[in-house]
Amino acid sequence: MSSKIKIDIEKRYYCEVLNVTDPIAGTFMIGEQGIIASLVRFNTSHPYEIGKYLYLRTEENWYPSMFNLVPLSHKKIGGRGKESFIQNTLSNITVIGRDSWAYNDKIHRLTFRIPGLDSLFQISPHFKKVMDNASTDKEIDLTVFQIKTTIASIKVWLQPSISIPSSQSTKVVPLFKIEFTEGQSLENFQYFMTCILRFFSILSGKNLHANELVVSRYTEEQFTEMRETRFPMHVHHPAYEHFIFRHADTVTKKLDESIDSFKTLVSLFSTEDRVFLEESLTTWIANNESWAPAFQMMVETLSLQGEVSASRLLSATRCLEEIPIAKSQKNISSDHVTRLGEIVSIEAKKLNYNSDIAGRFKGAISRISSESNRERLTRLSKEIKSVFGEAVIDEYIVDWVAEALSMRGRVAHGAFTEINTNFDMFLRALYAIECFNLLLIAKDLPLGLKHQGRIIYHPLVEQYRSCKIQESPKTFKDQLNFN
Repeated sequence: MSSKIKIDIEKRYYCEVLNVTDPIAGTFMIGEQGIIASLVRFNTSHPYEIGKYLYLRTEENWYPSMFNLVPLSHKKIGGRGKESFIQNTLSNITVIGRDSWAYNDKIHRLTFRIPGLDSLFQISPHFKKVMDNASTDKEIDLTVFQIKTTIASIKVWLQPSISIPSSQSTKVVPLFKIEFTEGQSLENFQYFMTCILRFFSILSGKNLHANELVVSRYTEEQFTEMRETRFPMHVHHPAYEHFIFRHADTVTKKLDESIDSFKTLVSLFSTEDRVFLEESLTTWIANNESWAPAFQMMVETLSLQGEVSASRLLSATRCLEEIPIAKSQKNISSDHVTRLGEIVSIEAKKLNYNSDIAGRFKGAISRISSESNRERLTRLSKEIKSVFGEAVIDEYIVDWVAEALSMRGRVAHGAFTEINTNFDMFLRALYAIECFNLLLIAKDLPLGLKHQGRIIYHPLVEQYRSCKIQESPKTFKDQLNFN
């Protein structure tokens, strides 16, 4: 039996429900509406009580294991003891393989593709070697890069397709492989995949997506031992492919975005570039716990690049507020705030102000103890220029980011704003804060001097630098009023 499972999208597969006393049949389908099981029971007016999981076997003898279930609809047809009851259930995540995947099964390996990254790997020296060498050459290094954390090892390797007559590689597919130190549950196995996706999306300025998710219950070492000593390659066994399908992937229309390898802030042109990529990704993963909200908002910003809207501005402003290093710093220490508050309160009472008013002075001093918004943005701008050079952003970036932040409240409440009255000004402010966010996220990564210099070609930086308006917001407004 071949291990390969071919699943046709939008096709309804006849199936039966497993682990039930009375036989229940229906259909299973993956389509634009989602991952749906439609179950049919005869001579009953009651639905089948579905629990947290639903295990099926299809007519083609592969097994969908459906999790995170959502009831969709049900209907009864007929009556007087000749009813049929149809119920539809949607799954947010389904595992498909040659056997059922139990909810408590642990994932030890995950492989997936990021198609939009192919051009990054095609410039690697490894890619040409794999394409040029015969399949019998055992010395070919298929690994493009790899890193290790305490939780998992992550690598990208090149999977060649071989032409039988020539024994040459005709196609090479880059695959990400994550092997976990300890088995992961279905709830959290996507942590590293999401982290990697955000890394390459943000550093390339493209909204990338993963597909072809395959999981295994076994480590690479266990799998190799099973294949070589107990299971011939052509015989079914439970270590073979289990495919992951997610509801979000089926209903979300995704643009086929591909990176520009010459505008991306990491590359694989050389061994040195590979080292910088590995170090940057390692740093990214180490920081992910505290930076994840900012990364998520930045990716949302990238997903909205095809529109100019209030949602895009709100996403960019929220991203800035989520960046840990963008928080306001204290100008006055907490001890000094307390002492100054006590001093001012005492002096206020001497001037015959009542206790309530005198007590407010401590709160007022506390509020002014942190940087003002402009002081904060100015400091961050200097930090950016210290890493990427004075020319990376112009002298007006702080003014335009402040302008974007001032628009946020009005835009959030649907007020009539610059997006309606002065589109160019809204666009300039939007581009400014998106560029600012990207530079803050990238500035502490060990990218290397070459990639730091490439920052001006990043889509979000290039977008700001080439904007129609080149002056400050004040000058632009004055010109509008003058005209």
